[in-house]
Amino acid sequence: MAATASLYKPPPSRITERVSPLTQSMEQWKATRGQEVWIPDKEEAFTQSVIYKVDDEQVETEKINPKTQDGVPDNTEMMYLYDPNLLHNLRVRYDRDEIYTYTAYILIAINPYKQLPIYSTENIHKYHKTSMRANPPHVFGIAERAYRHMKSEKKSQSIVVSGDSGSGKTETCKYVLRYLTTIAGRDEGQGKLEKQILEANPLLEAFGNAKTLRNNNSSRFGKFVEVHFDSKFEVAGARITTYLLEKSRLVQQPSGERNYHVFYQMCRGASAAEKSRWFLEDLETYHYLRQSGCTSIDGVDDAKDYHHLREAMSTVGITSEQQESIFKTLAGLLHLGNVVFAPADEGESSKVSDHTKQHIEHACTLLKVNQQAMEEALTTRTLSTGGRRGTMYRIPLKPFEASFARDALAKHVYGKLFDWLVAAVNNGIPMAAEAKHFIGILDISGFEYFNQNGFEQFLINYCNEKIQQYFTVQILQQEQEIYLKEGLRWRQVEVPNSFDTLELIEAKRTGILPLLEESCILPRATDQTFTLRVHKQHFNHSSLMKPSSSLKDVPGIGNLKLTQEEAFIVRHFAADVCYQTTGFLEKNNDTLHSDLLLLMSNKAGDFVGELFNGGGIAGSDQPRSRFGTLSGTFLSGISDLMARLSTTSSNFIRCINPNELMKPALINAPACMTQLRCSGMLEALVIMQAGYPTRCLFTDLHARYYDLMPKEISRLKPRTFCEALLVALDLEGGKDFQMGLSRVFFRAGKLAFMEDLMNGSMDDMFEVVGKVKAWLARKRWLQAIHAVRSINICGKLIEDIRAAARSKEEERLRKSAAYQAELRRREEELRRQQEEERKRREEEERIRQEQEAEARRVKAEKKAQRQAELARLREEAQEKATLESQLAAERDTYAELEESMREEIASLESKLDEQIQQRLATLDALDEAKTSLKMMNIRADGLDEEVARLRARVQELEEELARAHKQIQALKDALALEKAAHTEDVDKLKDELEHLKKEHALQLAAAEESKQLALAKARVELDATIAKLRSEFETEKKLLLKEHETEMHELKEEKEQNVQLLEKISTKPLKTGYLTKRGGSYGKWQRRFFVLKSNFLSYFKDPKDAKPAGLIDLENARVYRTNSKKKADIHAFEVVTPNRTYYIRAEAAVETEEWIQALNLAKARHLSAGTVDLNTTSVTAARKLAQRVVPISPRFKVKKEEEEKKETKEA
Repeated sequence: MAATASLYKPPPSRITERVSPLTQSMEQWKATRGQEVWIPDKEEAFTQSVIYKVDDEQVETEKINPKTQDGVPDNTEMMYLYDPNLLHNLRVRYDRDEIYTYTAYILIAINPYKQLPIYSTENIHKYHKTSMRANPPHVFGIAERAYRHMKSEKKSQSIVVSGDSGSGKTETCKYVLRYLTTIAGRDEGQGKLEKQILEANPLLEAFGNAKTLRNNNSSRFGKFVEVHFDSKFEVAGARITTYLLEKSRLVQQPSGERNYHVFYQMCRGASAAEKSRWFLEDLETYHYLRQSGCTSIDGVDDAKDYHHLREAMSTVGITSEQQESIFKTLAGLLHLGNVVFAPADEGESSKVSDHTKQHIEHACTLLKVNQQAMEEALTTRTLSTGGRRGTMYRIPLKPFEASFARDALAKHVYGKLFDWLVAAVNNGIPMAAEAKHFIGILDISGFEYFNQNGFEQFLINYCNEKIQQYFTVQILQQEQEIYLKEGLRWRQVEVPNSFDTLELIEAKRTGILPLLEESCILPRATDQTFTLRVHKQHFNHSSLMKPSSSLKDVPGIGNLKLTQEEAFIVRHFAADVCYQTTGFLEKNNDTLHSDLLLLMSNKAGDFVGELFNGGGIAGSDQPRSRFGTLSGTFLSGISDLMARLSTTSSNFIRCINPNELMKPALINAPACMTQLRCSGMLEALVIMQAGYPTRCLFTDLHARYYDLMPKEISRLKPRTFCEALLVALDLEGGKDFQMGLSRVFFRAGKLAFMEDLMNGSMDDMFEVVGKVKAWLARKRWLQAIHAVRSINICGKLIEDIRAAARSKEEERLRKSAAYQAELRRREEELRRQQEEERKRREEEERIRQEQEAEARRVKAEKKAQRQAELARLREEAQEKATLESQLAAERDTYAELEESMREEIASLESKLDEQIQQRLATLDALDEAKTSLKMMNIRADGLDEEVARLRARVQELEEELARAHKQIQALKDALALEKAAHTEDVDKLKDELEHLKKEHALQLAAAEESKQLALAKARVELDATIAKLRSEFETEKKLLLKEHETEMHELKEEKEQNVQLLEKISTKPLKTGYLTKRGGSYGKWQRRFFVLKSNFLSYFKDPKDAKPAGLIDLENARVYRTNSKKKADIHAFEVVTPNRTYYIRAEAAVETEEWIQALNLAKARHLSAGTVDLNTTSVTAARKLAQRVVPISPRFKVKKEEEEKKETKEA
């Protein structure tokens, strides 16, 4: 039977799948008959067995560690880091009441379910200022490590405490807080601030902890407690953040569990007067407390805890008035839970049952809410049709719907009260302004799964997925930091991660939580539609599966026949878990309907209204979702928590619940194995297995085996002693161990293997000693051989160097004459080129002067033309002014004529009015005469004639009025024509003036164009000449360089030697003095002390400074006098190097000339260091020598051309 060493693989676990890249390097081992191994067992997880027969069948087995390793304080000291060995070591230590065990820097804590004498103040001082390994494993050791690292690294720390319910997380956090307040507090933790921090725990436990089937004091919320420290690393304050309070426990508890502790403490510990004020009766009266059938805890005095709770409230700064309001609110919730609803007389509506009227009356009195409004809000609900003119409808609720509304209100009030308490604690604990660093203690529920998993388990497991990812990265990072610090050869290991699962849950818009939040705001969304959306969105996702009958081993499925509309399976780091989505949307909607919310916000009493309106100190710093959903709030809170943790260095405590019976000295091995898997410890073991988990100081290893070795070996240095011993024991360096800077790093089990060998028989020891001596002799012999070979090689190398130096000197002397001849020829060529350049410049100057004279002549002609044009324009302007004055006179005449016409029209109108009045009078008289018409027939004929005559007169007047209007219109037309004529004259004058301006501009443009053409033609000719000369010079230079390339290289080396010799001989500077230097092209001028020595120009901020502020190499540099006419550039010169241009200014022109000559002289000396007589060289000769330079780099040419263009543009 062949057996392979592998990890135990429970069906739902994904650990081995995710860490398989790390386990590929594990050794395959062959089992032999009679060998003891671990095999899987359903009841004990693993059991020891002996191999009886070996065949070809594959059986999952693991090696057993030696008996000497049973109960080691650190799991990394074991020879084989496998699951059964880890569980066995923890069980052995637990049987000894050693509940703490290290795994490198991780602490595993198993709940003893009894009091142990290991938490005294003396024990706290025992662990203070000591290393982790100096004392047995303890929670104080982890707390001391975090505190010590905070002081040494000046970085905040965090301690992550996780585990199942009943594993002791709450007590562990208390011990950590007590340790920190004792060692860093005042009066050993008895100061006011320290008491406030410690007393915050019983306060929050009373309102957030409850008895469950597995724990008498189970935390039903997560919290992150930050203990802040000042610059002296003393406690300076604290802050608490909470996560995911189980509000549903208030209204419903499983059988055998209790509601939150505070209700039982209040009912049993309140005085008679308090009970009377709060209308309290026996706790069996209240539905919220009696429904589970459990109202007490063995060994717990609720009345005593009530008085402790009141003291804790006073300690953290909650006043007696606020305490009264808190307990009134709690009593009001108990009475509210007793309200029962019955069907009303009409339809499907409901009402408060008659026998519970007293309870709702008490609840409204305690909450200070109108009773009628409360009953109406609980039994009805207002809906709106929407729109700007929407209609409001009040819909009655059925009895069970009213009960849901009652419970929702109670949960909402309790949640608001809990947030208020957290904020009150934070405000009551003072925070010093100089607080710089903190140690955060995270208490979070561990990964969990049951036969039925719902919304709460989904959120808890998502949080653990985030924490596990952070845990894995931190553990691997800490290991690799140690390897890097000790200088080990280490290949980076890929971290097994949960990115796929986290992306499935929290991805923006497509994750499960964002989809759930979106479904909560859709009008017709249900749990079934939400589940289908999840499966459709993440079809074929590696971390999501559909429920199936073939997956019975997955927690949450069992024998249930679930469809894809009812559940989904998420593949977590610890196990695959099936979540039933029934109630997801209802539990996620963390809001009340509008009637209850409006009632509690606007009509409740001062305290409850403050809770809902966020006034005073109500509320907390927890982020809220935009739509008020629990998932959105939880997602934001976890994101903030992970961001906070990422700024710290983390320490980890994994708490284990040994059994669900809460009895001491009893351990349930399969349950412990599941918790180890869910806590990520198995992943941590695999990561450590890939590295060097066991490490030992050189001095410790030397001291351990000092007495077993003879004196000639034991007196070796600890590092040499360790290396010799390990090699002698046939341990392979790099594979079995590595030597660090201060310690030896062993693979898993290699240290135990060495101890077994060293504790063997004396014959084995003699063999080990012989191997050590042989290794030392061989090492010394190899060192001696290496030394002799090194001496021989060095001697030969020295002789070769001397011979090369002699031949090089002879060759230098031979080529020196040829170099001087070439130097003289190049000087003659340079003079010839300079003469040609001078003639070319004179020709350019002549052309430039002619062009300037021509430009001046054209300019004078243009000026005369402009003056003549201006005179003509002035005459036209005078004529225009005359015309305008005539036009004004005509306008005055027109105005007078128009006035006279208005007066004449007015007189005619007045005459017409008089005639009309007369006509009217006549008509009146005519009407009077109509009565005697028969008697005056003759007179009537005469009157008809008069009427005809009057009508004729009226017609004449109307014609005369029409003629007057025509005359007025004719005058207006004449004036308009005259005005139009004047306007045309003005427009003509304007057009003529504009035409003259355009002609003048065209003439100027033509002159400018002719000037530019002439200049361009001259530039083209000049550029062509320059290009031709440069081409000839470059061609000749390339030919010379090609002919004498070897000679030039040798001459350059000779020049360098001459320069070095010159620097050694001439210690006196060529010139010193103060100059002003500009920092860059546009920098500020700064006064510096310059020193010219050899081929370098250095400058100092102060002459006394030993180190120069800058150094200029003059080898390939050119010195120019600045051509700029700016005031700041007077007496300035430029030192142009291939990399930079230096702008320098002297106080006077004479001083500038002296510095330029000195710089050229320094260059000349450098170029002729070995052949030119430095004492007889003239300034002229130095200038000529300085002008002989190596070929200019393209970068230097471009830079110089840009500077010349810039100067031309400025000129």
